[in-house]
Amino acid sequence: MAGIPVKPSWASSSGLKRKAEALDEVALRKAQALREAQKAKEKAVALKRAAEQKAGQLRDLRAASRGSHGSHGGSHGHGLSHGESHGSLRHSTSQASLTSGEHRSSRSGELVCRKCRQKYDPRYKSEFKDGYCLKCRKRAKEKAIAMHKEKEKSAEKKANAAREVRGRMAAAAPKRPVQEQRPAFHRNQSALICRTCQQSSNLRRIPDLKDGTFLCPPCRLREMDPFNAMRENEKGLLKLMLLQPPTVPEDTCGEATIRIKLNMPNLAKWRKAGEEIDVRMLNLDSCDTQQSWPHSLTMWANGTQAFQVEAPKEGHKRRDAPQRISACLKSDMVNHLKISMCDGFTLQRFGIAIVRVKPQ
Repeated sequence: MAGIPVKPSWASSSGLKRKAEALDEVALRKAQALREAQKAKEKAVALKRAAEQKAGQLRDLRAASRGSHGSHGGSHGHGLSHGESHGSLRHSTSQASLTSGEHRSSRSGELVCRKCRQKYDPRYKSEFKDGYCLKCRKRAKEKAIAMHKEKEKSAEKKANAAREVRGRMAAAAPKRPVQEQRPAFHRNQSALICRTCQQSSNLRRIPDLKDGTFLCPPCRLREMDPFNAMRENEKGLLKLMLLQPPTVPEDTCGEATIRIKLNMPNLAKWRKAGEEIDVRMLNLDSCDTQQSWPHSLTMWANGTQAFQVEAPKEGHKRRDAPQRISACLKSDMVNHLKISMCDGFTLQRFGIAIVRVKPQ
């Protein structure tokens, strides 16, 4: 698929080296386990042979004793003496012990490599390590180095192939057209002092000061509807959002959609006291205290449409008023609000607020 880089199976030479060392360690462990199994097998064979030799000796002794007792009188008749029979018995037992002693000496003196099965003189015991001779260990090391080099080469080939594929895909991809930069509809931020609360406000858009005084957005919202007065201080202003960055993207112009999460656990208590929740909107280009909606607006609360402000009819002036959303909100959960707006000029000249009011 286009745009998806092909990752090599080997990440880097250091990873390959670590994996080769791990493989060498596993091989050495397996070799050690095989050596221990071989030793146990040889020990079992030696014990079996010793037991068979002892059993044979016992059988020979029993047979000799039976023959000497059974043919004691007849041995003189055939020209054999008692001493000769016992002499032959001693000769057989001594020969058997000699053969067994030779076997033990050959087993204990020789050094046999587990790889090439070649026998070495005990004087070269220092060249043996873990049951392997010096030649076999050198061959194993050279083989591991060769495998490591092969893996590095294969990983480099795969990486080069992946780079070539990405280069071809980038060359074949169509070039994106250059987007035209939209004009900015705001000036630099300026600090203005409110005539009512004496608080400073940093606004991207400087409003039209008709009488030379400035009124901040919270104070304008309080004076907007005297018949539905907001609660005092911060209790009345639940949420205030100026439709400017970072609330909306920098290039926002005519359309925008914002989402709000609102938690109001005391909503039922407020409604029993006769209080309501309203949505108000104002124009930031002036200091008027009038309600001002954009060209069209739709608001959903918890998946249900709370209200809709339709576009004004041609030749008619629309009467804008705050909207009440108390019936669409819930107190036992987090309320999810979605607001979709459209304006003919720019939405960055508006501010929207959710307020708590007390109807008169």
